[in-house]
Amino acid sequence: MTLAAGGRSADPAGHFAPAGLLTELRGRPGRAVHAWLAWPMETVVREAAGGCVHNGAIGLVALVVAGEVPRPRFSIAWLLVHPDARRRGIATALVAHAVAHAESLGATRVFAETLPSWPAALGFWRAVGCEQES
Repeated sequence: MTLAAGGRSADPAGHFAPAGLLTELRGRPGRAVHAWLAWPMETVVREAAGGCVHNGAIGLVALVVAGEVPRPRFSIAWLLVHPDARRRGIATALVAHAVAHAESLGATRVFAETLPSWPAALGFWRAVGCEQES
């Protein structure tokens, strides 16, 4: 919850409900959720510019597998990186790990779920090679 709250946008249109993350991670019938956290290399990371201190996870990715074998749908439902840890490759590494895991489970496609009202998220997904569905 701390990571989710720290990732909230200053723009009200870009907000999400951190409680939605907990609901997603609990899963529901017919869906499996695989999630990974990114931790700082050191127990505490200090930012030279702002003196920020991280005492916990700095990123999270959640891969949802829904539907029946042999054709389940794989999607990245949550991708969070603490604002003080952004632009360091953490999100890219988390996505690569989730996609590799999905492929090990038989995925040929992995969807990224985001909202059009989150331009930074759309830019990130484009940068890592995702295509927008029409």
